[in-house]
Amino acid sequence: MAKFVQHILVINAQLPSARLFCQVAGQAGYSVTAYLTDEPATAAADSGVRDLLERDQLAALHVGQNAVVFFWEGSLCHPRAAGRYLAGLRNVVYAMHRVGLTRLVVTHTGRNWRSWLVFKAWCRRVGGPVADQVQALLQASNLRYLWVTAGAVRDGAYRTRTTVTNGPAPGTGQVNRLDLVDFLLQSLYRDRLDGTAVHVAS
Repeated sequence: MAKFVQHILVINAQLPSARLFCQVAGQAGYSVTAYLTDEPATAAADSGVRDLLERDQLAALHVGQNAVVFFWEGSLCHPRAAGRYLAGLRNVVYAMHRVGLTRLVVTHTGRNWRSWLVFKAWCRRVGGPVADQVQALLQASNLRYLWVTAGAVRDGAYRTRTTVTNGPAPGTGQVNRLDLVDFLLQSLYRDRLDGTAVHVAS
């Protein structure tokens, strides 16, 4: 079966899960462009992503076969971090519209086993719940998107049991890093970008 997506732009590619994603996607035969930022908290919060999308080969041929994957790790408790996260997403959505891209995967994961605290941030008000703002932004984007959250990402034995539940869960749960990458690639391969939010755990 032919892939729906041929080329993937990975934003915040310096993050551990993003690095693994780039590696596995390349091994699976995808063409991957990695966009690295110096500091995750400022990821995509400037015009850099817009410029990249507009000049990159993604803007050339076979636009329908390309996708953008936006990685984020860490807490959104601080208003500044939440603001940069939302600003980054807005820039990505804007740039995708400019060049005609339609497929977007957004991930938000914790950094360690205590990262369930990260998801309590969804309930704090930063001009309204952050999760609600992300959901509203994605729904208004008219993009084919999938929003994936996980309580904490860990390394370890592959092929633990992976569960997927609906919604950006404000609870606990860990996910094996390779399980997460596998889930993202399977979603792209089968074109399961159906405008939903899911929580992944192993």
